[in-house]
Amino acid sequence: MIDGAVLVIVVSLLLKKRPDLLSLLTIIIIGSLVDFWLGTVFELFEVNQLIGKIGMLLIGILIIGFGASIYIQAKFPQSPIDNFMLAIKERFHVNLMVAKTIGEITALIPAFFLNGPISYGTIVITFTVGPAIQLFFPFFEKLMVRLQAKY
Repeated sequence: MIDGAVLVIVVSLLLKKRPDLLSLLTIIIIGSLVDFWLGTVFELFEVNQLIGKIGMLLIGILIIGFGASIYIQAKFPQSPIDNFMLAIKERFHVNLMVAKTIGEITALIPAFFLNGPISYGTIVITFTVGPAIQLFFPFFEKLMVRLQAKY
């Protein structure tokens, strides 16, 4: 949650705008849900086989790309990390894939120096979540335009 609050400030500096206070609400919701999942749901099962871990990682990456592509189109208040991605996209005129990858690398570097829990999956996610979002985003962008034209 602290990282999210810092990102709200960084995004406001990048875009030279006031901080998005609705992002603070998403920080609280996402932080609470992460704590819940880590403390209860993930304690209930453990995947030990390598093929299972790889499968879950790949499915998770696709779900993140799919979900982020939908909710960015819906114009809901973004999480701070997605706000950071959109700020990078706007400020440096890059696509979502590059912006998300820059954001993930920006988070990875301090985690490395602070001895955070970095493993192979962390590296894979750093370089694949951006392409997953870029893969699904155009479809949902076109879908949103069609839906807006109907209504």
